Amino acid sequence: GDNFEAELPVVSVVIPETYTEIPYYAFANCESLETVICYAPIEKLEDCTFQNCTSLREVVFVNGVHSIGEYVFDNCPNLETVYLGQYAENISEFAFLDQFGEPVWSLESCITDPALMPDVDAMLEAVKCEPMAEPEQAPSVPAVPVGEEGRAFFGKWVGTEMDMGGDIMKLSDWDMVMTLILLEDGRVVMSDKEITDLSGLNEFDAPGWRVENGIAISDGCTMTILEDGRLLMDEDGFRIYFERSEEQIDIPSAPAQPETPVQPEAPAVPEAPAAPETSADASGRTEIKFVCESADVSGFNMAASMLGGEYSMIFREDGNAVFVVVGNEMPGVTWKQLDSGNFQIDFYGTPMEIVWTDKGFDMNYMDSMLMHFVPAN
Repeated sequence: GDNFEAELPVVSVVIPETYTEIPYYAFANCESLETVICYAPIEKLEDCTFQNCTSLREVVFVNGVHSIGEYVFDNCPNLETVYLGQYAENISEFAFLDQFGEPVWSLESCITDPALMPDVDAMLEAVKCEPMAEPEQAPSVPAVPVGEEGRAFFGKWVGTEMDMGGDIMKLSDWDMVMTLILLEDGRVVMSDKEITDLSGLNEFDAPGWRVENGIAISDGCTMTILEDGRLLMDEDGFRIYFERSEEQIDIPSAPAQPETPVQPEAPAVPEAPAAPETSADASGRTEIKFVCESADVSGFNMAASMLGGEYSMIFREDGNAVFVVVGNEMPGVTWKQLDSGNFQIDFYGTPMEIVWTDKGFDMNYMDSMLMHFVPAN
């Protein structure tokens, strides 16, 4: 969304190939952003994606992008390098504008020849050398029950509008959802999703709130009941208006605090993965390294050298698989053989079928590309 007046000290962003799109305004107004490396095969950059990213210097779409919408790089005065790849074919005349609304870049200004793609490995190394500091976690403070003075605030509220520097935006116009629930036991729940059940709520999901002089206070923001019955939440001038919901919601009681520390149980030792049911077909395909030689992305066939790094697979006889993605081995991947004779890997809960071919096998990778593997030389 539009990061208006948001504190986002993000300097570098790496987008993996599992994505297929970047939404409107995704990085708009992120003034600290300098480098973007995108492995995702993007069909179109939507309007205003990087608008007002005033520090942005380099953007590389490793697997290419086909078209660029309006105001994508509006007011990015420090932009030096934009690699779009060989599939770029349509750039809006308003894609690259200066602060005065005048076009400053065109398709011809961008790099489209794969042979001239910037050194992504060096860019990644630079990103790794300057990690953003981990935020310090505030200590957990048990919620305190809110008395009669907070009764007007109790219950569920549904967001309707946002006040962004005087501009009123209806959440429904942007398909946005904002849910606020103020509990009598002193906990508050805020979510960008519709909430109908709080059965899984715990103390870490719900910070506390209190009432002082008729104003509710929670985690740096204030909440006030207006004369028309709406609730106004204000956080440093960023305002959201809510209307009360009459919907009944399952509200669990606050978790009981143990009188004495409870010793955690020793973690269970996971069992080793069961060996696959091998067959004559499987026996000739295990303990062999297969490497990706090309991939079909959005109707185009791309050489493995354009995928940003090595993709390879080894099916171990014990049921484990050595799966390398962009040069990094993914731990905990297992495989099994299907009735059809094809294999199937479990990639963190996502099954992906290995379809054997005359050369090696094909694999539909996260519905983003069809990868073609052959035995390594």
